[in-house]
Amino acid sequence: MNRTWTGCIFFALGAAGGALAARRFFAEKYARIAQEEIDSVKAAFARREKPAREEPAASEKEKTDYRTYAEALSYAEKAEEPPIELPPRVIAPDEFGEMDEYDQISLTYYADGTLTDETDRALDEREVEETIGRENLRHFGEYEPDSVFVRNDRLKADYEILLSRGSYAETLAAKPYLAR
Repeated sequence: MNRTWTGCIFFALGAAGGALAARRFFAEKYARIAQEEIDSVKAAFARREKPAREEPAASEKEKTDYRTYAEALSYAEKAEEPPIELPPRVIAPDEFGEMDEYDQISLTYYADGTLTDETDRALDEREVEETIGRENLRHFGEYEPDSVFVRNDRLKADYEILLSRGSYAETLAAKPYLAR
């Protein structure tokens, strides 16, 4: 029985010693791997070019430093460049309404040169320029014979302009309440 106990004790001591040795070996191995990764990241950031800029005033520098720090920690959103604003432009009919955040507005262009909104109210020259641009009314027949489609990014609107063969005066005669 002494031999069995002695064998068990030596086996347990050997297993414990092996476990400690393995633990130390793997702890050192993974500490070395982690340190190599950290060093490679530090080296990559050190190689990055830092943009040259002039030194701002003290209060501006303080704001910039806090903003930069917040951006680095992803607490603040980075300032984006304002989008380039395009003038109203003609678009293909299949592009009309494809932008979900854009309003879809229908206008009517009469043979006498009057442009009206959906309620048949005539738009003045300033409104025409701000919404669709007068020059875009020359594009009837480019895609479809009796309509033209215009996108205005500033107003976030797509305009469908339908050509009417009649005159606005005829519409006023049929709807006298529009003349007010």
